[in-house]
Amino acid sequence: MDLAEYTQSEQSTLESATDEYSDSPVDVPDLQHPDRLTARVRLYAAPQVGEGWVALVRAMERVRWEWLEGDVNENEHHRWLDPDNPAVVELDKAIKELQSALRTAVDEDS
Repeated sequence: MDLAEYTQSEQSTLESATDEYSDSPVDVPDLQHPDRLTARVRLYAAPQVGEGWVALVRAMERVRWEWLEGDVNENEHHRWLDPDNPAVVELDKAIKELQSALRTAVDEDS
């Protein structure tokens, strides 16, 4: 469940970060630290979930770099990344793939 919540939070943050007209920050819920989640994934998760988590973490790091060092759009009220920025596309794909892997893992456990 922690991975699903973390992934949803990343999706909400990404949607806000790519919305040129967004004027409010995303409320970040109280989530487990990514390192703690990584340790759990390495111990307990199915291989597909582990691969999805690693891809998500890498993509999150790439988007964060773009946000801090890359080509960010700005106006007087807001900063945003282009939705077609390669880092954004990579993170969006990683989110969807991890969500799919989590659904598959849950279905297999049922």
